[in-house]
Amino acid sequence: MAWLGLAIALCPSILRADIASFNNTPAATAIADVVNNPATIDTSSSTNTNATVTPAPIMEEKGFWSKAWGTAMPTTIYLGMVTTHFNPASDTKDNWNNNLIAASYDGFFVGTFLNSFGVRAYAAGIARYWFTTDVTPNFNYSLGYRLGLVSGYTKTFIPLAAYTPVLPFPQVVYDLSYHNVGLELSWCVVTVSAGFFYRF
Repeated sequence: MAWLGLAIALCPSILRADIASFNNTPAATAIADVVNNPATIDTSSSTNTNATVTPAPIMEEKGFWSKAWGTAMPTTIYLGMVTTHFNPASDTKDNWNNNLIAASYDGFFVGTFLNSFGVRAYAAGIARYWFTTDVTPNFNYSLGYRLGLVSGYTKTFIPLAAYTPVLPFPQVVYDLSYHNVGLELSWCVVTVSAGFFYRF
C-alpha cells in the first residue's frame, strides 16, 4: 500500500501545477474578465422580446359594384366587323359586312360602321373589362362590356328612334389577344359580331 500513500502525497502538488498552468491560458484570462467586469458581456445578439411586429397589409376585397364597373380597356384600334343575326331571315336581307373603324382610349370608345340596314352609324361610350386572364406571357383573354349611344337608325327599323336621333346600346365583348393583335367576339341584343383589333 506504500504506492497509494505516495500518490496521495503527490496529488496536492500535481493539482497546484495544473491550476498554475491553466491560469496562464487565454481561457482563464477571459473568465477572469467576465467575473470581474460583467458589463463586458455582449448582449447585442440576444433576442429582443420587445420588438414590434408589423402586421401584413390586409387586401380589401372589391365590392359588387366595383367589380361590375371593371377596369378601363387599353388603347386599341378596331378594324373590320362581320355580323350575324339571331333571326335567320335577317341574315338573308340585312348587311353583314359592317366595315367598322373604331378606337378605345382610357375606358372610352368611338367608332363608325355600316349597320345591318346599310346606313352609316356612329357610336360612342364607355368600354371596360370585368377581368383579364393571362394564359401565357403573350396570350390572354378578357371579358368586358361597352355601354353607349349609337346613331343611324330610324323609326322604320326601331320604333324608339322616332323619339330620339341616338339610341342606347349595351354590348358584351370577349377578346382573345396574342401580343398586340387579337380577335373580338361581341353580343348586342339580337346580333353576334366578330372583328380584329390592334392594341398599343
